[in-house]
Amino acid sequence: KKGLAEVIYTYPFISKYPGLFIIGGITRPERLEGAISSVWEEISKVVSSPLEDDEITSAKINIRSEEVYERETAGGQAGKYAYFIAVAGDHEFEKRYYESVDRVDKKNVMEVAGRYLVPQNATLTVIVPKGARGRQGIRPPRTSFKVGSKKKAGIRGASPDLISFSNGLKVIIAENPTVPIVACVSASLGGLRAEGRSENGISNMVARTITKGAGNMNALQVAKRIESIAGAIDGYSGKSSIGIKAEFLSSYLSEGISLFLDTLLRPSFLEKEVAIERRKVLSEIKNQEDALATLAFTRFLAALFPTHPYGMDPLGKRETVNKIGRSEILDYYRRIFVPDRTVIAVVGDMDKEMVLEMLEERLSSWERRGRAISPSPEKRGNHEIVVEYKRKGKEQAHIVLGFMGPSIRSKDQYSVAILNHILSGQGGRLFLRLRDEMGLAYAVGSSYFVGIEHGYIAMYIATEPSKVDVAISGMKEILRNLVEKGVSEDEIRRAKNYIVGAYELEKQRNMAVATAHAYNVLYGLGIGEFYNYTRKIMDMERKDILACIEKYIHPSRPVISIVRPN
Repeated sequence: KKGLAEVIYTYPFISKYPGLFIIGGITRPERLEGAISSVWEEISKVVSSPLEDDEITSAKINIRSEEVYERETAGGQAGKYAYFIAVAGDHEFEKRYYESVDRVDKKNVMEVAGRYLVPQNATLTVIVPKGARGRQGIRPPRTSFKVGSKKKAGIRGASPDLISFSNGLKVIIAENPTVPIVACVSASLGGLRAEGRSENGISNMVARTITKGAGNMNALQVAKRIESIAGAIDGYSGKSSIGIKAEFLSSYLSEGISLFLDTLLRPSFLEKEVAIERRKVLSEIKNQEDALATLAFTRFLAALFPTHPYGMDPLGKRETVNKIGRSEILDYYRRIFVPDRTVIAVVGDMDKEMVLEMLEERLSSWERRGRAISPSPEKRGNHEIVVEYKRKGKEQAHIVLGFMGPSIRSKDQYSVAILNHILSGQGGRLFLRLRDEMGLAYAVGSSYFVGIEHGYIAMYIATEPSKVDVAISGMKEILRNLVEKGVSEDEIRRAKNYIVGAYELEKQRNMAVATAHAYNVLYGLGIGEFYNYTRKIMDMERKDILACIEKYIHPSRPVISIVRPN
């Protein structure tokens, strides 16, 4: 309401010993005093005035939901039991804990707030830019307050249904009764790939504002509705797609599906919310100059894809973001969020027929509109490209070295996944050679991306500025070794085991499953890709990896991005 903070949050740290109640946030120096004063003002309200009944109810629902979400993964359950043993000495303390939560009333909350959330018990810590005003905001208020059944994790539901609507929309529904959670994902072809140079950053702006108001609801009302069903909803935007993700307890299935569809079909893109998000993005663009690793990757992609949209910064440029208003956002939404280029996936504890009926009622009349997205493929370079950026006042150099990689529809993507793991990680070639043997790296690793037209394979190192040339030589040496000697069967086996294990762990979450189904169908891989991915990884042979190295790894003509001190 007051616009005093970019981010604001609270959380309790509870231990066997005295704990903490933490309130934190991010604001601008000139708003610091107002932000801190407003925090104390809100605390005083909790101490002196009873909370509303719906606030207590909503809080209890969300606390209760933590137990449900923890049951979604084996790791979540293990962490919970370890926590209760450490704090309470009893792994079955959970039952007593939630019984106690159920007994809490408004009077209890006021008493506890009055006991702990008082100025004399507070510690305030603020980090501000050098020379910035606002340090006077670090002070407490001058007045005191007046006090007035167990199931195994994993996806075990029936196989998913893929339904095609007459308007071109594809819907995937998969039951999973393991935990009472439902995940919904919409994915439309778009994202950075659908942006023009003059509108760079608009996908990010649409994703940030699409759930900040729907129909006759404003941002606060949407937030309260999703919180009341112990859920979360947000927009997202990537290099090739854009959409919405929502998650909620299955006992609120109708409310959750309704809110998800409201934000998808009836976003309001209020001017106020657009202005708020634009201000945040401009701040992030400015701050990106200090995130040197991100800066190195951004400049690497710009050099690798000089004409393709994948080379643009997802945040956009200051001059393009400043021009993005409600009308530009609405225009992008209308041409990108179209049924024949959208996939919706719903996974969780629900009845398929009921969900399909709800979706058909709202989505069958969704109009077909928009146009195809077909950026021209990027030409591969035949020589080394080096881009360098010097930054004052920094003590590290950041280097990204890489090549163009396969598209998502190429079977080479499975070989690249294996090759990436052979290079990365603490047992990977980059770590062992550049950090352990040569002592060059503060941080080192590799990454890859598979897109619709192209992908990339990249290596990264953070090192001392005086060792930039040696680090680049070391990276090229590793690449030449790959080309000349290949990889061993043992390296391939370990990489496969890691990739398959990580994939299976990720499949425990409904949201991960819904996202994978939506992307696989959207990008033309089919619904079977979710179940066949690990087999395809295991089917890759040494000859496939070697062919991939020969095709994509060219030590004499990489793209190199260097960010170093001036």
